[in-house]
Amino acid sequence: MKRIISMACLLLMAAVGTLAQHWTVNARAWQYDMTAYVQLKVNGQTVNDYADFEVAAFCGDECRGVAKVLTVEGEKPVLYLRIRSNATGEETITFRVYQASTDEETRLEESLAFEAQAVAGTPGEPMVLTKGNVLMGDANGDGVVTIADVTAVINHINGITTGTFIEEAANVNHDETISIADVTGIINIINK
Repeated sequence: MKRIISMACLLLMAAVGTLAQHWTVNARAWQYDMTAYVQLKVNGQTVNDYADFEVAAFCGDECRGVAKVLTVEGEKPVLYLRIRSNATGEETITFRVYQASTDEETRLEESLAFEAQAVAGTPGEPMVLTKGNVLMGDANGDGVVTIADVTAVINHINGITTGTFIEEAANVNHDETISIADVTGIINIINK
């Protein structure tokens, strides 16, 4: 009887382990990696149960890492994320969250400069990733829409991204491409 129960438990564990992920990464396709310990906040509240969420790291539209939940007894869970690259640095890593219950994928506000073998955050003090209301036009993430956001979008179009750049906020015409049309849209927001 014990053997049957053990086999049933193993089969159940195998089934749970094979649940489909929203994103995947071929770890063998990358030469370098860095580690990030992150915590997700949704609408200002820290997430304590990640069953409904999946967080991933991206460079452009290419997935570079999918987070795993790290639980320490008596502590809030954090996400462990290995971010991969074929360059030792000079890449901007952005983050996205997928919420299974709503089938919604959202870009998060924060970004990170890739640095091979670096560690961002710790299990005790993780990097906070924020899913909240995006202020359209606030491309530089400073909380207001100004001419600085126009400059940030123009720089991004020209391949110069410095500091925090929020693509979702910069893409004011919602066409999934950052272009001069978005610059015009931000100017229109400023002039309202």
